Amino acid sequence: MPGASALTIEPVLKAAQKTKYGLPKHIPLPLSSWTLNTGVVLAAVGAGSAGNANAATNLACIQWDDTADQTDIIRCSIVLPPDFRTSIDGNSPKIVLYVKARVLDGTGSATANTNLALQADAYWHKTGDADLSTHSAVVSNVIGAVDYTAAQENGFALYKFDLTTNMSAAQLLSLAALDTFQMRLYPNEAVGTDLYIEVIHTFVVYDAHASIPSDVVSTLSY
Repeated sequence: MPGASALTIEPVLKAAQKTKYGLPKHIPLPLSSWTLNTGVVLAAVGAGSAGNANAATNLACIQWDDTADQTDIIRCSIVLPPDFRTSIDGNSPKIVLYVKARVLDGTGSATANTNLALQADAYWHKTGDADLSTHSAVVSNVIGAVDYTAAQENGFALYKFDLTTNMSAAQLLSLAALDTFQMRLYPNEAVGTDLYIEVIHTFVVYDAHASIPSDVVSTLSY
């Protein structure tokens, strides 16, 4: 970075607060951070539900049962970090949920559900807003083209859900550091006879400033 040195790096970083472009950073989301849409902690998966299970032998996962459908929603809430980059000069910030998942064939001979998709959406709360949340459009990934048997530990793919891609300009402008941001994840339909969705890890990638912007620093008052 031109002009940067051990003596000047902090002023250079502060100047970078106003950049149009963000630095990609990530937030790990442990499986235990997800709850049912009601806020209830996930229990062992049961018929027609989402819950905790093991993928293959000892690999922890969140699993949707074969009769679970779009009403079986799980959710996870984060605070947008202090260095989150807001919309600047028409350049939209990114908040992307990544989900590593596969479809399990419970019998080894189940018929693949090629329409099966995982869907994600998000809503958030801003301090001082009259409305509790603003809801974003659904983002979807088809995951059911191939299914795997319980004895296999392969087949897991990383799916990308860009939660900002379908937001309006007004929504993008409203997103700011320290907002409460909640994500939801669910199948688009009944999973399918003897089929199960398994998720083994999740994380979020977001656009960040090089340092915490001065207006956020003043809010935090540290």
